[in-house]
Amino acid sequence: MKKIILILAMMGMVFSSCSKSDSEVEGFTITRAKVAGKWNIKEGIKLDGTKVPYRNYCTTKKDYVEFYRYNGLKFFVYNSSCPEMPITDFTCNSYTFNYNVLLYCGDVLNGTVSKFDDTIMQIDYGEERFFFYERDENNHNIKVVSIVLERQE
Repeated sequence: MKKIILILAMMGMVFSSCSKSDSEVEGFTITRAKVAGKWNIKEGIKLDGTKVPYRNYCTTKKDYVEFYRYNGLKFFVYNSSCPEMPITDFTCNSYTFNYNVLLYCGDVLNGTVSKFDDTIMQIDYGEERFFFYERDENNHNIKVVSIVLERQE
């Protein structure tokens, strides 16, 4: 009887030790359908945890990233004259997700989605990268390790 209990206990350990990806453990897998839509750039997060608000040059319209459901995404910006149509600043024709990792968009958006719901998406880079065109008071490019996007209403 002790051998049967020991065997069952060992089988339980074997099955519980089979690893899942972090995204499965955390309970979410990102898909194109889930992110489809327009997302404003809210802020960047520096290595020390400091949040840097994204500065829109147009005071009446916000820059945004549009994720298309079937293929591609575009980053749209408005300059200080606030034109009717935004300027396409960056295009990624073929992005994909591997669980919660955004792939095939170069240094602009490649990273791990660490937070996601209907309103917020945080993408962690794993290294410092330039925060779009943001500059500090000494006119140096700002580097961040994460960006936070906020879904447009």
